[in-house]
Amino acid sequence: MEPVPPACYERPMAIVTTVDLILDAGLAVLAEAGPEGASVRGIADRAGVPAATLQHHFASKQALLKAIYARAADRHVAATATALSAFAGLAALPVPDTELAIALLRTWLGEAERATAGILHLLAQAARDGTYAPMARDWEARMVAAMAGEAGLPADMAGFVLELIVGVALASAPHAFRVEKDVLDRELLLFVFGRRDADAGGWLRAFRDREKRRDPGDADRAVSGDVARAVLDAGIRMMAESGGDALSYRKVAARAAVAPSSVLYNFPTRQHLVMAIYEDIHRRFTRSVPAGRLESAGLVDRVVAMFPPMITRQMAGEVPLVLASCELFLAGWRDPELAHQAWSMRLARGQVRDDAGATPNEDLLSHFLSLWTIGLGMLHLSRDPAEREGHIVARMRAGAVLARLG
Repeated sequence: MEPVPPACYERPMAIVTTVDLILDAGLAVLAEAGPEGASVRGIADRAGVPAATLQHHFASKQALLKAIYARAADRHVAATATALSAFAGLAALPVPDTELAIALLRTWLGEAERATAGILHLLAQAARDGTYAPMARDWEARMVAAMAGEAGLPADMAGFVLELIVGVALASAPHAFRVEKDVLDRELLLFVFGRRDADAGGWLRAFRDREKRRDPGDADRAVSGDVARAVLDAGIRMMAESGGDALSYRKVAARAAVAPSSVLYNFPTRQHLVMAIYEDIHRRFTRSVPAGRLESAGLVDRVVAMFPPMITRQMAGEVPLVLASCELFLAGWRDPELAHQAWSMRLARGQVRDDAGATPNEDLLSHFLSLWTIGLGMLHLSRDPAEREGHIVARMRAGAVLARLG
């Protein structure tokens, strides 16, 4: 029997450094408050260290945010690779892409929720500020490599799955409606990767009908009056430029050059303001959507002609308008009080106008396109503006083939 080594020879436990404490605290605060609300003081307090100690390790907030995003990316890629490992060695077998996508989505919205929130914020920030773009591109490349290495997905398919799951995750704020989102996400992913029949889209319509019965007064509020219009325009630009944390009555009133009481009069709660902003963004996008049904003939060309200009050319000031929509969903991720608004916004995405006479199958197709393209936009808006639209067109054509759009 071999002698037992004395305690001094035992392998030491992993040492948690001060930087680890700061970055873990920073990721938690970022997930809860967003980059604007994640103050240096708040992160130091969460980490249990003096602010001076934090500033010793990170000379600026930008340096701190980049380190937090790097921590989020490492954890996100590791969690994704673990989820994909269940599919290792099955590349030659008919493994349902649906189950792989569902496994990823469950991981992103479950154990990796904080890291997912960090990545979604990184993608939005990279689209506004090019200094974060290399980090976003690196995360994307590592995710595609993980899908290829662990699950054997070809690069085009890995890219398409990543775009779709980013969009679905963004619109699936984890605070509420868990069962409904699970059902709707499975219906959507089955539609994309597997079943397309007369029953597709039934759950989407059922949830939309229930939402209308629950609160019909909140549907499609028309905004009138110069003050309300100025408030909405200011709110949309602020959401696109700075994110949901900028959306305080005081800040919106200052941007719109009106009294805070005027904002409160037109929008009695923050929820009213959030939904009015979303509906106005929705109207801006739908004005560029041609009427008519989504017949399969020529659908790829229609999709490619429609969505890239919507993503890249519709602007809120100097920033793509789609970022305002993304930031509204991220506000639902952070604020449980906005969870219902996030669910309502999810159901509204891609809703075909009643006069188009769409079938449930076509309705679900439109819903899928709206979520895929918002994920595609988040992933690729961080590219140089001169090459954005061309790159998105190429990605849409590749994805349309993989989604069997025509």
